[in-house]
Amino acid sequence: GDGIRLTVGPTFGARNWLTRKLRIGWSWLWLFLYLVLNTNRGEKVIAYHALMMDFPLLCAKFVKRFELILEVEEEYCVVIKQPSFFEWLEKKIIKCADYHILSTDLMAEAYAYMNKRNIVIYGNYAIHDVKKRGIRKDAVLIVYAGIIDSVKAGAFNAIKVAKYLDSRYRIHIIGFGNADDIQHLTEKIGESNIINACKIKYDGKKEGKDRSEERRVGKECRS
Repeated sequence: GDGIRLTVGPTFGARNWLTRKLRIGWSWLWLFLYLVLNTNRGEKVIAYHALMMDFPLLCAKFVKRFELILEVEEEYCVVIKQPSFFEWLEKKIIKCADYHILSTDLMAEAYAYMNKRNIVIYGNYAIHDVKKRGIRKDAVLIVYAGIIDSVKAGAFNAIKVAKYLDSRYRIHIIGFGNADDIQHLTEKIGESNIINACKIKYDGKKEGKDRSEERRVGKECRS
């Protein structure tokens, strides 16, 4: 009744290298055909930039000539070294997009030479009443939610922010990762809490309702 329809693409299990490659190929084929059969020339299509989705998206845009609004949160090939095909593909899809939804002003500046219309969305910010939580009235609570790893290092960068903040701020980190990275994270949090007024807490992995509750502690900050 709300005019929204969710379509979930088909897939199958994969236990070895060959079947995993076949699963990717099947997903690409399905998405390409879905876009070709369900879009029109000049229609606006919003897509999230992800390396494993860009190839069928680019092919479908070439065939149907729809207008692509691409949400780019990061350039994956800049963060982590990727095969040359994906490096080419990422640059191609960003350049071919008609409009961009970006996460930072720095990205807007970097893409200015393309002369594409864009909008910068920093994240979802919401202020909530913290009185019931026993937290000081002027507190500003910041949440980092995402993967914890030493390569992309988003959670570790969140820790580095603490030295620039005073005691009104408190950082909560939630997410998942391997045991070594989480151990390293907790060690860095301990070191930071000793020397910085802004305190940090790792709340572990949150899912579903638990994650939603954690995100409502104050202002959400996108890393």
